[in-house]
Amino acid sequence: MPNRTTPLDPPAYLSFIQAANQASIPSMHWKTLFFSFDGRIGRKQWWMAMLALLLASVTLSFLANPHAWFFDDIARAGPTLAETLLSIAFLIPQTAVCVKRFNDRNWPQILPYSYAFVFLVFALLEHNRIIFVSHTPSQLDIAFVTSLAAIIAVIIIDNGFLRGTVGPNQYGPDPLAQGGPPPTSQANAGSRPL
Repeated sequence: MPNRTTPLDPPAYLSFIQAANQASIPSMHWKTLFFSFDGRIGRKQWWMAMLALLLASVTLSFLANPHAWFFDDIARAGPTLAETLLSIAFLIPQTAVCVKRFNDRNWPQILPYSYAFVFLVFALLEHNRIIFVSHTPSQLDIAFVTSLAAIIAVIIIDNGFLRGTVGPNQYGPDPLAQGGPPPTSQANAGSRPL
């Protein structure tokens, strides 16, 4: 039997877990992510948060008015009070997530708030049957849908695909830099790992 002087290698799953922990992006608590308007988040957190909000809003909208999903006449009657309140309620976490992402891009904070205001006006106009009243769209309907499509396109391109400010900015540290290796000091630069 050969004499081993080196320690045994850790099991493969343990090294995989250690590598995954070292490579992970630091996450934000869900309350902070969805309800705080301070700080910065990266693209990955933005996509994950927006997909979670989309899934939750579609599910709750279906539960609030399931007939509107299947019957044209009910859908044309406009959103119910529950659907309108859900739309307005989901504006809060959507705006919080977008504010943090716009902070990462170093944009003025008035931008995501003005986008949220446009969505709020849209939800209220739709609920009060001022827009989408008839089968043929009016000029007001076309103007609102066009402006919303443009706003959504800008938000998706800017927040979902463009990198944020490199390094710290006025809104906080770079969220991508936080996932890097811990800084080393001169005192422990010569020490060997255990």
